[in-house]
Amino acid sequence: MSNDQYPTPPYPPPYDPPRSARHVKTHRLRRVVLWTLGIIVALAVALTIIGSLVPAQDTATATPAATPRHAASPAYTPAAPSSPAPAAPSPEAKGSGSFDYSLSDSLYGQDYVTAEVTVTNTGNVGEWVTIHAHWHQFAMAPITATRTVRLPVGTARDVRIKVPVSTSQIDNLQTWEEHNNYGQDGGYRLTIPGTFGQAQA
Repeated sequence: MSNDQYPTPPYPPPYDPPRSARHVKTHRLRRVVLWTLGIIVALAVALTIIGSLVPAQDTATATPAATPRHAASPAYTPAAPSSPAPAAPSPEAKGSGSFDYSLSDSLYGQDYVTAEVTVTNTGNVGEWVTIHAHWHQFAMAPITATRTVRLPVGTARDVRIKVPVSTSQIDNLQTWEEHNNYGQDGGYRLTIPGTFGQAQA
């Protein structure tokens, strides 16, 4: 009789003893730990990749290049001089003069009193100088005349003044000479009515 007529009875499944509660908890804890480690490793790998893609920032402090020992120094540029304050005008003049009279050769000719005054501009600005001349008269008001001249800085000018007078005025002038030891027949004073140009330092 063949074995096919009598089939082999099935073997019972292997014995799987029941797991205790402690074994189940240990298995779950192991899986949690493994999952946690896997996540940490994955994050570390991801951060490494990201870090390699971002260019590193140079935080080093820049050091200035050393100056060569024989390098040419910058050219010296002198500071522009400040403009001095303009000088204040100080007009001034001085003079010297002589006074006389001139008589006509004819009987009825014209007589004159004369003066010659040298005026010098001693100030620091151009100026107009007026000469106030006078000739003495005994017991009478003096004969007067004025002349104004233009004098640039540092210049001088000879000014001649000639005034026609009468015979009586000549007589009064001669009388004054007799009473004053034949001193100077006249005199003058200077005034400066105006200036021109820029004052010099």
